[in-house]
Amino acid sequence: MGKMAGYSLVKNIVNMDKKEMIRYAKKAGKLSRKPWPFILADIIWCGLKYQTGYIEYFVFKFYELPRRLRKTYYSRGNNNKLVRYLNDPAYNKYFDSKIQFNRTFAEYVDRDWMPADGMTFESFEAFCAKNPVIIAKVDRDSCGAGVSKFRVKEYEGRMKELYETIKNGDYQLIEQNIEQHPVISALYPEAVNTIRFCMIEKDGVKHILYSVIRMGNRGACIDNFDTGGMSAQIDIDTGVICTDAVDGDNIIHELHPYTGTKIKGTKIPFFNEAKEMAVRAYGVVPQIRYIGWDVAITEKGPQLIEGNRYPGNLIYPDFTEHKRGFLPDVKAVLGDEWEKVGIKGI
Repeated sequence: MGKMAGYSLVKNIVNMDKKEMIRYAKKAGKLSRKPWPFILADIIWCGLKYQTGYIEYFVFKFYELPRRLRKTYYSRGNNNKLVRYLNDPAYNKYFDSKIQFNRTFAEYVDRDWMPADGMTFESFEAFCAKNPVIIAKVDRDSCGAGVSKFRVKEYEGRMKELYETIKNGDYQLIEQNIEQHPVISALYPEAVNTIRFCMIEKDGVKHILYSVIRMGNRGACIDNFDTGGMSAQIDIDTGVICTDAVDGDNIIHELHPYTGTKIKGTKIPFFNEAKEMAVRAYGVVPQIRYIGWDVAITEKGPQLIEGNRYPGNLIYPDFTEHKRGFLPDVKAVLGDEWEKVGIKGI
């Protein structure tokens, strides 16, 4: 590690939210039955050794993993190196803006949508006449922030109020609500439970590193951890959910707490079609080689929700064979390019 990189790493550790770091140390200490000051020291050590933050330490369950397994998980720092090497930032705009994404990947976005900029009350009324439930979104967001669901029937006789709510609410686009497949809805019906394909392109071949289903919870209309959401791994070959779900507190769920539906063993409809869609979508912007595709499953088949040119790296050890991380798989895929990425220790 160079002097500047080492300085930057130490600076990041020093600048961590101390209260949150202690809170996570106490959570990990409770789960591992180890003194939290010991865990706190280990978090700092892992930050120096593996470039992991305290959230990654908790999610990866480093408090119970030996060093030989810890080094197989790719930290935020390593994830940044992959993104910098594999993705041309000149093409980020096609993924960072939902409006731009919908236009660029129109072939795979099978839903009505309309930008709020320039939207008149008349065009809004016409959109709502066709779509009894609409989704309003901020154009650039992260982790599901800035997404709201509106049922048009609840605004009968007050459509002007709904129009002004959206126009004045910092939303940049509205979309038709996606009616997901009954099998997916049975897991959790209040949000679109998306399938994530984390993929890397190498020499024209698109490799799926892993696939998970993300599910909402607590009545929320999004499937993110911040609202109690959870995820479970999908077998890439069979399309069957092959693990129980885990939430942001590292709690394992055999049954979904909102619906009581058993999660593991559910076969995802149109899974092969979803994989094929993710592979084909790569051809639209080939300059972005490392992508997390989010796909919804409807009764008609899959449709693309978004592409993440900075795929999250928070994969739970309960999803992996022998609790091994995916970094060796990334190395195997990249082959002769691995050394250029700059990730050491694998």
